[in-house]
Amino acid sequence: MIACPTLYELPAEDRAAIAALDPALITAAQASASPAGGPPRGTTIAAVFEVTLDPVAEDGEAPSNEATQPEAKAPAGGGAPRRRRHIDRSQQWPAVGTRLVGDYLGERFEAEVIESPRLKSGRALKLLTQPVRGAVCNSMSKAMDLATLGERQRRGVKGKTGLPGSGWDFWKPAA
Repeated sequence: MIACPTLYELPAEDRAAIAALDPALITAAQASASPAGGPPRGTTIAAVFEVTLDPVAEDGEAPSNEATQPEAKAPAGGGAPRRRRHIDRSQQWPAVGTRLVGDYLGERFEAEVIESPRLKSGRALKLLTQPVRGAVCNSMSKAMDLATLGERQRRGVKGKTGLPGSGWDFWKPAA
């Protein structure tokens, strides 16, 4: 039976040690390799070549991570870099019982916010407009899709043309 070498990913510390090695050290290590086939199992490359991965600045202070950290893009006007964050809207739902309306291609759709304890937000939308009257949707976007589906099919609209990207933009409190 022929033994085949196994492919595996090197640990991050070994990849960093390999990148920091001098080719002369590698050649010297290969020349002095033990007949058993190398260092004991579990020994890292950094330990074999005695490479330190935590350089110390000349003045004794800890080094900065400027070289390893990707630069954050600053806005054109200066100031702090922008971070894209997820907007958690679960706490922004209207109160239970609020009536919402949405308009699509001249048609008006209505929904009511109801309590739904099984959801994280604790609220859902109940559609009040035909042909989907009484349907309960977990999200505003799903309610928008379901409420306008019949109208989109009737008019032959492909996809979601004419709808806003989010149900939060579609549904507004009734006046």
